[in-house]
Amino acid sequence: MIEVRIMQDDEVAPAQAVIRRSLAWLADQEGWSEQQLDVMLTDVASADGIRERRARQQSFVACVEGAVVGVAFVSRNEVSHLYVAPRHHRQGVGTALFRAIEEGLRRTGHTELRLKSTATSAPFYQAMGMSVRERLPWRDRLFSGHELTVMAKRL
Repeated sequence: MIEVRIMQDDEVAPAQAVIRRSLAWLADQEGWSEQQLDVMLTDVASADGIRERRARQQSFVACVEGAVVGVAFVSRNEVSHLYVAPRHHRQGVGTALFRAIEEGLRRTGHTELRLKSTATSAPFYQAMGMSVRERLPWRDRLFSGHELTVMAKRL
């Protein structure tokens, strides 16, 4: 059974481990260089960065048998990050996180969910009912040649 809940202070380290494994997997899928992966690990997966994100955004964890296997951050009506440990892909963890986010946004009166996705993750979000709005180049010059897909869904 998958439990989705608000991230607690003592779950920063397990969340960090999930994000690091997810980014390593994603780097392989997206063809990122080691330098690109290092930038993402520094920007997204540092414990301080996770704590800072928790202070500004809603933060969720998905747990299986008490272990953190998924992490998501939401700012207003936009999913800024959603990660699932690679060994838990295709087991409903991402879906459980996504559905919990949708429900929370509906309860707070939001009528649209937005996000930016990598090419690798876009099919998952489309399966969740998200529509492609546009494709944009990554702003960071280090990721020149990589695109982000802007997606949205009416709630």
